[in-house]
Amino acid sequence: MSTTFQPCPEPGASLLISAPDIRQDPTGDHRYTFPVWLVRGSGRAQLLHSVTYTSTAPITLASGAGSPAFISVLLPAMALGLDLKIEAPVSPKLLSNLETFQGIFANWFPHYRRIAIHAPVQPEPLPGPATAAGMFFSAGVDGFHTLKHHLAEVSSLVFVHGFDINPDRIEHRLLIEDQVATVARELRRDLIILQTDVRSFSDAYTWWGDYCGSTLAACAQLLEGVIGRVFVASSNTYADFAPFGSTPLTDPLLSTEGTTIVFDGAETSRIDKVFELAH
Repeated sequence: MSTTFQPCPEPGASLLISAPDIRQDPTGDHRYTFPVWLVRGSGRAQLLHSVTYTSTAPITLASGAGSPAFISVLLPAMALGLDLKIEAPVSPKLLSNLETFQGIFANWFPHYRRIAIHAPVQPEPLPGPATAAGMFFSAGVDGFHTLKHHLAEVSSLVFVHGFDINPDRIEHRLLIEDQVATVARELRRDLIILQTDVRSFSDAYTWWGDYCGSTLAACAQLLEGVIGRVFVASSNTYADFAPFGSTPLTDPLLSTEGTTIVFDGAETSRIDKVFELAH
């Protein structure tokens, strides 16, 4: 898909992510907020956006408080061709995979350029992952197929506002959320709800189809204190894969010491999933 990006700033500019603010709101939700700055060659900084994720589950980031923010900004930085810096520590495992991740996207899409990354590494000791597993779920065919096959493992369903459903569409949001809550209740599974405004930042620089896997990974990383493995249901089969933002090649590269991302269901076509669920 052709994409029109914001114009690249002058040479010598870079993007800077300030240390994220992690706190619990009076409502009980947990909030993760980070400003993204454009630092010009002269050293003058301009605030581009302050991105927020909220979660009904606690946010504990022993693998690196900067990891979700860093992966949220990486593709926009590559689209602009700007070095990316962050003030908070990032997971060693994630950092070790980013050269491969960048190489894949730069090969797939020429408008993404490899960039230099500057991030402090989260010091040891690093945590062992939580034993529970979860999955992203919005009550679609792919999600139901993955849930059916991993029901014994999955303890939490994770639903995210602000991806395909605009947070401003309140009635639509509540309708889908009620459907997901019904499934969680009937299957006696926990329901975790996240919300983000990240697209109000990212849509200026990158197409959502390229970016969706990175944002799912950021959400998964935010939940590392609650669930250690997170299933992402595939929409395509291995035979049908084309360069895209969420694939079995790229999603696992965004795992951390505390979060393993599992791409699931690519061996079964959508129509076969429908037949299987119908029976």
